[in-house]
Amino acid sequence: MKHNKSSSGMNIRNNPLIQMKNVKLELGSKAGKVDILKGISLGIYSDTSVAITGPSGAGKSTLMMVIGGLETVTSGSIIIGDENFSLMNEDALAKFRRDNIGIVFQAFRLIPTMTALENISIPLELSNDPNSNEKAKHALDLVGLSKRMSHYPDQLSGGEQQRVAIARAFITNPTVLLADEPTGNLDQETGTKIIDLLFNLQSCHKTTLILVTHDRSLAERCDRIIDIADGQIQSDNNRLV
Repeated sequence: MKHNKSSSGMNIRNNPLIQMKNVKLELGSKAGKVDILKGISLGIYSDTSVAITGPSGAGKSTLMMVIGGLETVTSGSIIIGDENFSLMNEDALAKFRRDNIGIVFQAFRLIPTMTALENISIPLELSNDPNSNEKAKHALDLVGLSKRMSHYPDQLSGGEQQRVAIARAFITNPTVLLADEPTGNLDQETGTKIIDLLFNLQSCHKTTLILVTHDRSLAERCDRIIDIADGQIQSDNNRLV
């Protein structure tokens, strides 16, 4: 899909970049089927920031997972750009995700046996980019860790590990960046620095940012706040409309 964001025609005046129509997700349990998402329909435009908020168990992270193609929906459709997830097999979906979607998790998810530089290089190595090393060095410099490129995750602080994870997520200049409670494991001061970095990179790359958070003050920094509860949208405050 990989659109040039300045010429794709996807902005707040035209079609949404992400279109979800009546998305439902059921998961099995010992007590029977559990409805996790109950008919979510929404459109998200390119180059915007969206916060998904709600209580624990509301379905916030699950919603993020289905947008990222990491969880298969039971029914409904998810279209990003002109790609319909329901028409893609696992290999095609994995390639699409690699080329178009960056993900930042609360738990960092760095590979412990790889240096900071090697962790950031992974997405480019998978796509056989011949300039992966130089691009990874540049990404480390953007997050202020050029002097830590040879350090392993256990030699980095929590904030530094999350910066590496953010650099890895942005390394392919993704169309969509998903962030699931990115400051959840950090102290307040470090978390604030990480969020400032995240929004600065989002602005520079013109990336569509979808941020899952319990933090209302963090949500308020986004262009749009979607509150969900019990697998359904309760409110949708879009400041761009």
